[in-house]
Amino acid sequence: MTLNELTEAVLTISPQLLDSREAATIVESCGVTDRIAASDFGFPDTFAVGEHILRHSRARATVAARKEMPKASFLREAGIAAHKFSLSFAYALPWTLLLVVEYWRPNLLQLSPEWGGVLSLSVIASLIGAGGFGQMISRIGYFYIGMKEPTLALRLCLLFAKWGALACCLLGSMGFLLAYHFRLFTPRYLAWGSVNFLMLSMLWMFCAMLSVLGRRWNILLIFILGGAVFAVLQAESRLGTVPSIFIANASALGIGAASAVLGFRFWPGTSSPRTSSAALPRLPLVLLMLMPYFLYGVAYFSFLFADRVAAGSAIPWASGLSFGIDSQYKKGMDVGLFIFLVLAAVVEYMVDHFMRYWFRLAEEEHDTERIRYRLTRRYRLLLIVLCLLFALLASGLWLAYSRLEPAVRVTAVLGSVGYFFVALGLFNLIVLSSVNQPERAVGLVGVALVANFLTGYVLSHLIGVQFAAIGLLVGGFVLFVVSSRTIRVVLQQSAFFYALA
Repeated sequence: MTLNELTEAVLTISPQLLDSREAATIVESCGVTDRIAASDFGFPDTFAVGEHILRHSRARATVAARKEMPKASFLREAGIAAHKFSLSFAYALPWTLLLVVEYWRPNLLQLSPEWGGVLSLSVIASLIGAGGFGQMISRIGYFYIGMKEPTLALRLCLLFAKWGALACCLLGSMGFLLAYHFRLFTPRYLAWGSVNFLMLSMLWMFCAMLSVLGRRWNILLIFILGGAVFAVLQAESRLGTVPSIFIANASALGIGAASAVLGFRFWPGTSSPRTSSAALPRLPLVLLMLMPYFLYGVAYFSFLFADRVAAGSAIPWASGLSFGIDSQYKKGMDVGLFIFLVLAAVVEYMVDHFMRYWFRLAEEEHDTERIRYRLTRRYRLLLIVLCLLFALLASGLWLAYSRLEPAVRVTAVLGSVGYFFVALGLFNLIVLSSVNQPERAVGLVGVALVANFLTGYVLSHLIGVQFAAIGLLVGGFVLFVVSSRTIRVVLQQSAFFYALA
């Protein structure tokens, strides 16, 4: 028997060898002893023969993988990139259209300071209030859709949405009483603001359900139809801007709810007997497992809008208002938020690519030092790509910057840089969540949130409203720095966190 024949015999018995010991055991089962290994093959013992066969097996698998890679691999990667990007860009595109409309028709949304303040506050509160429930809906929905249990996924998603609606009703009532006690707004404005808060909160939850189904363009369609309802009401009736906004939000909510429920109802496999008779899991255990993601969602959206709350609280008392976001500040920060939404869509794909690369590397490579080195190099490369993309976006928007008033331009630049650091930190946070470390992500966001709000609050009150954007910049930088330290630990202990993932 030649060495090649022995190698083929071993690989026939075990095509995927675990280690050299397994290979040596199979070699000995083929009748090869240490004496035969030395005399016939030139190896000191059977263990050395097993190491040779193992190296040969891995080299052959690598060559075969490289032969299959070219076109199919590129098309598959492009498809994954398009899918991940479109999930987040479905939110970025309506925001882009709104920015364009505001740029060309700045008088389209003429609102009184009271209505502007209460509607802005209700939008921010809805994103924060529904953020945690959206995370829980997404996690539980993806889990049961992956298990081919769409009916069970729908029941649990609707259950969490119902709990979210009850929680938002409670929060809305408490907010109404507190705002009335401190005389932030009159009862009329507070009542309509609470209704808008509840409608938008439910809309974000149903959008989370649509994300589970992968119906990313349905989300975009909901926003477009809501905008179309508003445009028709503005053009064809005398309702006014505020009633048109409420009707448009209610229409978007109805379309979103119907799309989400019908999407689960007609998901492949929904009508199977196994799916329809499945019992709900133990809800206390599910809540315990999902609580870190709930806290992460609340903390994350609180962080994103902490600077706007700080800026809104800095409105001069002479205006007669207790809260109101300056229109120039909003215009500048909206430009930065557009850049962040695009970067966030890219980050979604980058993290997915990084995790797939990590898992593939762990399966193919057995040298832990080499795995750490290659993971660190890929991580740094992706961050460099993100930096280049930000530079490209900022350069492309320079024309928009140059047309802004000086105060708005300062806010836009500060906000853009701040959101850039937030995007870098978001990359690290999603990686931590992907390796089952949401508790660490919550702690990091909490630290950055405190830095964001305190800095923005102090500077907006002492210097000027536009300097609340420095709070976002400081908070984003803190988030990136502290999360990078945590990621460094994760990469150094990649084998341990791979097992957790």
